[in-house]
Formats: sequence, structure tokens, C-alpha cells
Amino acid sequence: MAERRRAQRVKLSGNMQARVRAYMPARILNISTSGVLLELTHPLPPKTACALKISCDFEEVNLQAIVRRCIVGGHGKNEKGEKIVLYHAGLAYDQIAPPTRQLLQQFFCLPDPTDGGTDSGVNVTLHVTPGEKR
Repeated sequence: MAERRRAQRVKLSGNMQARVRAYMPARILNISTSGVLLELTHPLPPKTACALKISCDFEEVNLQAIVRRCIVGGHGKNEKGEKIVLYHAGLAYDQIAPPTRQLLQQFFCLPDPTDGGTDSGVNVTLHVTPGEKR
């Protein structure tokens, strides 16, 4: 199958926690300069517009994104030890300004299209606020 992504994704090492809608826990599975893959316990409807906020150290990146797909990604356990369904949601950024692209590349050691990249140990907080459908 041919690769459809515009930018190479970097798989994150460790457990990069995130927040969706400021209350729904999520984990960043991979990220690129064109999108992000999240693992969460609730589905995000495809074609939903979202405002992403990625915070790292003393920097903050704000992006607009669209949920492209959301599928069942497997099963896990909640804090009570109960079996739960985990969803994988792929979000694509609407547009990304060059300074924002550079910040993402710095935060996550994202590859330049001509270079290779490595994983980052950066602590990240991500908030997704759904907007209108597109």
C-alpha cells in the first residue's frame, strides 16, 4: 500500500499523556508536522474540527486540525482495572505556519523531509476542543 502521508511520523517513546477536551485523557502515539495520532477512551467523530494546544517547557503551539479517522485501536484497562475499548484518532492539521512547524520539529525531533529523526522525551500536554463539522 502506498504511503499517503505528507510528512513522516515520529513514533513517541514512553507514555506521552495528553488531554482531549481538557478532561478526556489521551496518549500521543505518533506525531508529524502534518498530523497526530491519539489513543483515547472515547471516539472522536470524523470530520470534526478541533483546536489543538501542545505545551512543552515554556513554549506553546496552537493548531487547528480535523479528525480524519477514528477506529477501535484495542483494549486496555481503566484505573479501576475494568476492561475498556481504546480508540485511535488520526488528526490532520488544517494549516501550519513555518514558525509553528519549526517548534514541532524542535519539541519532537521531527524529521525535515530530507533528514531522519529520533524520538523525544519531551513532556507534552495536549488539549483538543471540538468545533464544527467539516
